[in-house]
Amino acid sequence: MNFLFLDQNVFEILGLQNLDEEKRTRILAKMNEVVGEMVIIRVMDELPEEDKIGFNKLVESQAEKDKIDAFLSERINLEKIVLEEAVKFKEKLAKDMGELKKVLEKK
Repeated sequence: MNFLFLDQNVFEILGLQNLDEEKRTRILAKMNEVVGEMVIIRVMDELPEEDKIGFNKLVESQAEKDKIDAFLSERINLEKIVLEEAVKFKEKLAKDMGELKKVLEKK
């Protein structure tokens, strides 16, 4: 895993460091959604079947985030999963942006 990506600003990776604050905020919100979905998929992959049932019950009951986090933290390393999925997302963005730049340079 490339932990350097954790410290690198996603807008620098994309070459969009000059975007205004409003656009940055909207883009970050979308990125957070995507990473959140990636984390949920990964969590569901790693939880044993009986814990998936407990997790689903908590989510369906609209339990507080702290309760859900505590439930997961007792069973998996949630912080590690979040970091790994964030790095994967940034790496994919960087790769896709590199490919896009190559295509645009050829035109």
